[in-house]
Amino acid sequence: MRSSQPVKEQPVVGQWVEGIDTPVVNERAVRASAGILFLAGFSAWLWSVITGDLQPTIVAQVICGVCLLLLYLETAFGICLGCVVAQRFARRKPQLCAGDTCAYTPPAKGEQHSILRD
Repeated sequence: MRSSQPVKEQPVVGQWVEGIDTPVVNERAVRASAGILFLAGFSAWLWSVITGDLQPTIVAQVICGVCLLLLYLETAFGICLGCVVAQRFARRKPQLCAGDTCAYTPPAKGEQHSILRD
């Protein structure tokens, strides 16, 4: 017996690009948004320091610190914790990780390492 209710479409994050099977997120726009949010957060923190009322900003500082730590790990070491968590727990493994980190296999012990691809 079929339901008479229409099938709801799931929201899509990103844009469809010809030749890629999944929607692609414009990372430049995402990073620009993160920079704007950081500027707003820093302004709020600076205002609380100037006025001497630091109580409301403690939770925001912890959240901001965790976010900056994640950004640092991704930038400095190429570790994207979102990809790591998705690889461990998602039903469908990620396919298009930044820097192709999902498909990377480290060289065997004693094997010559090269960044050039054949």
